[in-house]
Amino acid sequence: MIRIFVSKLTPEGIPVSGEISAEVLGLESDNNIISVDSVSYDLVAQLVNNGVLVVGKVVAVMTCRCGKCMENYTYKHINSEICHFYEKPNKNEIDLTDDIREDILIGLPQKFVCSESCKGLCFHCGQNLNIKKCSCNTESEQENIWEKLDQLKI
Repeated sequence: MIRIFVSKLTPEGIPVSGEISAEVLGLESDNNIISVDSVSYDLVAQLVNNGVLVVGKVVAVMTCRCGKCMENYTYKHINSEICHFYEKPNKNEIDLTDDIREDILIGLPQKFVCSESCKGLCFHCGQNLNIKKCSCNTESEQENIWEKLDQLKI
């Protein structure tokens, strides 16, 4: 858990940094996230106008499955815009765990892709086109794809 004790805070702020396990954050529930190797945070918490301001960054290193070629690759997610304000906290302890988890999940891509140049899999034979070109004749099929529509008489 990522905790801040309000009684220890100053207007100048105190550093809050460390690592947290993926199990605590619950990040491995997605089918495309194979495992989360590490989640580190480097935050500063300070008193501002009778509240607590927390700013900083979070880095999550995870193993993901590419949505095009289905190969596993390492993805490093960096969110350097963490900013939370807790107005008039009525407890001495603030738990940031859920907010940090949400920041990570919101920043993740909707579809994981290993690289911009990923060619994916062949639709016919399933060959990974990044590794080897397949022998399927897809060009002739693409030429004939509109043939039936061209024959329509409107």
